[in-house]
Amino acid sequence: MFHHIHFPGPGAPTGWEAECLHCQQALRRQNTLLHGMLERITDGFVSLDAEWRILYANPQAEKMVPVGREDYEGRNFWTIFPELAGTVFQEQYERAVREKVAVHFETNFAPLGQWYEVSAFPDPSGLSVLFRDVTEKRRLADELHKLSLIATNSQAMVVFTDAARRITWVNEAFTRCTGYALADALGRNPGTLLQGPESDRGAVDYMRAQISRGEPFHTEVINYTRSGEKYWADVYGQPVVGAGGTVQQYFAVSINITERRQLQEQLLREQKQRQQVVTAATIKAQENERARVGRELHDNVNQVLTTVKLYLELCRDGLGNGELLHKSVGLVQNSIEEIRSLSRRLSSPTLGALRLTDSVRELLHSVGETNRISFTLLADGVEGLEVEQDLHLAVYRILQEQLTNILKHAGARRVEVSLDAKGGELVLLIADDGGGFDTSKRSRGVGFTHMLARTESLGGTLTLDSAPGRGCRLEVRFPLPNGEGPATGGPGAAGLAIPG
Repeated sequence: MFHHIHFPGPGAPTGWEAECLHCQQALRRQNTLLHGMLERITDGFVSLDAEWRILYANPQAEKMVPVGREDYEGRNFWTIFPELAGTVFQEQYERAVREKVAVHFETNFAPLGQWYEVSAFPDPSGLSVLFRDVTEKRRLADELHKLSLIATNSQAMVVFTDAARRITWVNEAFTRCTGYALADALGRNPGTLLQGPESDRGAVDYMRAQISRGEPFHTEVINYTRSGEKYWADVYGQPVVGAGGTVQQYFAVSINITERRQLQEQLLREQKQRQQVVTAATIKAQENERARVGRELHDNVNQVLTTVKLYLELCRDGLGNGELLHKSVGLVQNSIEEIRSLSRRLSSPTLGALRLTDSVRELLHSVGETNRISFTLLADGVEGLEVEQDLHLAVYRILQEQLTNILKHAGARRVEVSLDAKGGELVLLIADDGGGFDTSKRSRGVGFTHMLARTESLGGTLTLDSAPGRGCRLEVRFPLPNGEGPATGGPGAAGLAIPG
């Protein structure tokens, strides 16, 4: 206890006075030693007299309670800190003095927002108080408590291990999923406990390498329950590092993603099956197209050229006349037109030279020249729009395929084609006034499959709407890169009529 102590002045004592002087010097040395110790300790120290006046406060007390010693030594404690009157501080200090017992408590000092651990010791002349700032300790304790609540009540599986990777704690979610209670898992290695024949060795080796380096990890791996049932787990592991930088323990949080993985695998199987169907349909379409071209070349062009050859041979041998030459010229012209028609059907549009609306307009003109169907093109929303080659070709081929279907099966007199760019999408609409069909009964052939494959390859959607007597409506939507729209300044194309 550090109090005001008065020592007699120097003199030349003898006898009992010399002995008393020796005691005084020893006491002075003891007080000096005690004063030095109080000045250096890391706890705050305050000495109060019986009237609650502050006799002494060490430097650490000044740091934790920022009031200078010159401002409070000799003053009443409750006058300097009136906000503590009526609180646990006053209650415990008065109890210590009244009952002559040491008190210990932990409380919050509201003005500073700090938590303090306080010990107060009574003596005949007053009270000595030691206190330390435990705010950080309380914060960590609160965080650990919250983490404990989260881990205990979490739907995710939580496992704690020591530095040697032995399990020290598991939560209820872990027990529900794996069948292992804490008593079953305690002291065991998580890998030995949960992994099995189908656990991916690459994922296992990765986790072991990260743990050996004291680093976090995240992976997906097949684990096994206590009954031997396998499940997919999404596992996140994190080391807990101590003050010396060494890993003291590990905790891992994992969730059962078996259902998600099964859905992913099912989707992959369906995509593979669809791709196989699309590939088969594409090959069949190509073979059908080759066969059709072969028939047309054989039945039309070849027969016509054979006739021309015969006419020319007659003229060469002097048996022909001008009329045969005239017929030959006409037949050759027919052959040229037939070959040109085949070429248009087989070749891609000249994408380097034409914009989308130009190639669509040219396709409608070429089809309209040889049929009694009138076409209307509405394309003012995309006039001047520049699109990528893949998208350009997809629109062209889908339109070409649907027009072929209409010419062969619909019995239509009018066809309306619309192109528009809105909401970040390119929309192609093809509607006819033909006989229509029941979409629930009519099977979707190779042509439809081919159009759907082209649409989906570019992330688009295709909708077919038809009914007997109502014609057919085909709508295709493609996403445009960055929501691009048409360039400005180009001529409009609304209501462009292309008669048959």
